[in-house]
Amino acid sequence: MPKAKNQKQGSASLVEMDARTLLRLINTGALAQHKIFDDKIKHLGREHGLNYQLVALNQNSLVFEDVDTGIRYKADIHRLDKG
Repeated sequence: MPKAKNQKQGSASLVEMDARTLLRLINTGALAQHKIFDDKIKHLGREHGLNYQLVALNQNSLVFEDVDTGIRYKADIHRLDKG
């Protein structure tokens, strides 16, 4: 399969990429985001003497569980502007 190749068309450029490469990039980004939220949830639990674990991560929400009690919580995700 051809490697990534730029082709000019007007003011936009097209990039051809192997589907496996694209999926690998998407998965790498998703895993990094999952790791960040998993670490934050575990840290939040430790601060309160609880054993929290990330269960699901969606675009605008996440679900985490208190592993000791089995209670699950849902939280909305909002980006805060730095200011």
